[in-house]
Amino acid sequence: MEAPAVPPPDDRAACRVCLEPIRRGASKCTKCDSFQDWRRVFSINTVVLTLIVALISVISATVPVLKEALTPHRSDVRISILEIGPDAITVVVSNLGNRAAILKRTSLRVQHAGTETNFALQWNRTSLAPAIQPGTLQLISFYPQSSDANVPPPTGGTDCRYQLSLDVIAFDHRALTVTTSSPCPHTKP
Repeated sequence: MEAPAVPPPDDRAACRVCLEPIRRGASKCTKCDSFQDWRRVFSINTVVLTLIVALISVISATVPVLKEALTPHRSDVRISILEIGPDAITVVVSNLGNRAAILKRTSLRVQHAGTETNFALQWNRTSLAPAIQPGTLQLISFYPQSSDANVPPPTGGTDCRYQLSLDVIAFDHRALTVTTSSPCPHTKP
């Protein structure tokens, strides 16, 4: 039969695992090597804990690199006709992609009563080709390339359509054509 445990002196405390007397406030028992502080609840040694911390730091450093490598870099240009006037067409051009794009060429096709007319358009006559940055939109007015030509007047009717096409140079090394169409606005008598 085992003898009852003797209460430790005032400067000593009992180990939480083997009940041997150890110095009060000690963080580890010298007999059984068990921790006496918060580390006693983890049954994992320091080598494993160090490896886990190192793994977490490596993963947190590689996630942004992997995200950047796996995200497609492209321009996603969209257009919408805002206003058609006698001397200009105003459009909203937006880039929903993550790469910039440059507008190269613009044309307008008017389909009315079975006939089709094509017009070459240009943006502001004094500026270079507009660059559309990612996540932005711009209002751009297009004018006929020839100074004696005008945008055809809106005639209205159910069989009248304006089709605007933009040739875009994307910085992901591909050329694309973005097209939108709109019914001809009705003229007021």
